[in-house]
Amino acid sequence: MNMQPIPLFLDIDGVLVVYRFADSDSGRLSKVALKRQKPADSDFPSVVTFDAKVVAELNALVDDDLVELVWLSSWDHGANRLLAPAVGMKRAPYAVAEVGSRFADRVRANVWIKTLAASRWMKANRPAGTPFIMVDDLLTNQSRGQMSPQRRSLDDITEPGCLLVATDATRGLLLSRLAEIRQHARAFAAAQQRTRP
Repeated sequence: MNMQPIPLFLDIDGVLVVYRFADSDSGRLSKVALKRQKPADSDFPSVVTFDAKVVAELNALVDDDLVELVWLSSWDHGANRLLAPAVGMKRAPYAVAEVGSRFADRVRANVWIKTLAASRWMKANRPAGTPFIMVDDLLTNQSRGQMSPQRRSLDDITEPGCLLVATDATRGLLLSRLAEIRQHARAFAAAQQRTRP
């Protein structure tokens, strides 16, 4: 059995890029301009706000072969071309699960377009039944109230061992959640070692 890191499907807006942040968070965040060059680049922001420590930990997760980072965002390939070099994601280009729309919150016939994108990528790149990690600000599953339609849509493709991480778009991905992702990825790697022939 060939050992592979667990796929980490990563959203950008509200996860890696923080917007409408509180003043109390401004000290941990950095701003950087994107080098927009093509006419279609006007669809993306000219400046993004992000947490450099989060980027450093994502780099470490990839360097440690714990995760295979896969963009799952309305940025599609713009993530590799515009965002990754600007924020310092050093192993780019990363894989892209193509969403194909700048409106990545869309749900049609109870299926989120990102569910379709993740499912297509998994079928093309991993054996059936392989778990994954997904981080998105639309994965709300609050203790009171119902799941978001996006989160509910994922029930059809989640396998045992999947980890779904919801973020608050005004704070983005936090180091505490990355620690949880690291722990989960280590457990996945250990399980592969145990079942290796």
